[in-house]
Amino acid sequence: MRLALIGKNISHSKSKIVYEELLNKKIEYNLVDCKLESDIPSAKDLFLKYDGVSITSPYKKHFVDSAPVLIDKAFACLGAVNCLRSVNGKIEGINTDYLAVKEIISDLILKFGQLDVVILGNGIMSNITKMCLANLGVPIQVFYRGKHGDISTLDLSDKIFLSKERTPIVINCCSRDFVFRGKLPKNSIFWDHNYDMNSHALLVKQAIFYLDGMSLLKKQALHALSFWGF
Repeated sequence: MRLALIGKNISHSKSKIVYEELLNKKIEYNLVDCKLESDIPSAKDLFLKYDGVSITSPYKKHFVDSAPVLIDKAFACLGAVNCLRSVNGKIEGINTDYLAVKEIISDLILKFGQLDVVILGNGIMSNITKMCLANLGVPIQVFYRGKHGDISTLDLSDKIFLSKERTPIVINCCSRDFVFRGKLPKNSIFWDHNYDMNSHALLVKQAIFYLDGMSLLKKQALHALSFWGF
């Protein structure tokens, strides 16, 4: 099996470890680290070398036109593809971010009841998370730097949230260089889409439940393996 991940500054990636744990064997896994979008190989060239290709930030929009999102037409409005395969020479793509986020949100609802959500960030992962939450009927508020300035020190007190009957959850959809140093409401959940964020140690103590990005990465990997037929 030969897999690849396309992204920028991705030397920290643990995808190879995750896939090898899930498959219980060693695999060939290459990081295609591209400084510029113009450096990304064509899908045709990629599948001369690899059996499956994943795409991470900031290039999830790159293959949208050449690899239409499958499974459901509703995915097309995401404008992002993060998983490619080649079937009889035809490039196909899906978005495993959406599938994984939806699963995790559903699991959190089962464990903690109905949620009241604050999202940090306004990029692709934020849009995907908002779509999942909207489809589940979960109240959402979004804070991002372009509109609210420095959001790293927000005081997310109880008054920010819309319902006292729901469990408050803060979801960080910002990139790895963002560190949240603000205050969380009592009895809240903090879910960081990034993993191994040691700088969030204080949040682990503040929140009743802290979820980092490894759970997201593992669920994405499971959906990718299914898509690739492994």
